[in-house]
Amino acid sequence: MRVHFPARYGGAERETQHYYQQQQARTVALADYILTGAPKYLDAVAELDAWLLDQATPEIFDDGAPENVLTLNRRRFGHLCATLADQGFPRPHELTVFDFNAAIDYLAEKNKTA
Repeated sequence: MRVHFPARYGGAERETQHYYQQQQARTVALADYILTGAPKYLDAVAELDAWLLDQATPEIFDDGAPENVLTLNRRRFGHLCATLADQGFPRPHELTVFDFNAAIDYLAEKNKTA
């Protein structure tokens, strides 16, 4: 993990070791559940999944914070929809994912040739 995420795991050898141990415990619990079908192993997997997800939460994820990840992404999506509407795409927020990406690609190509 330190190699791929040096800013997060660079100086935290003990934390990294604990993270690997939790992943190993999850893998063993999942294998035990598959082999035995005992629900106690599935509970252990769910508990470890919750811990691992908690470790992966972005630093600013609180819905109440004005600069959290969700708010920033919604704002960027709104700006992109406004840009598409300015270029003549009606109701861009109602487009399908395919149509939305096609419109963005079209505008990108149009701007390259302009």
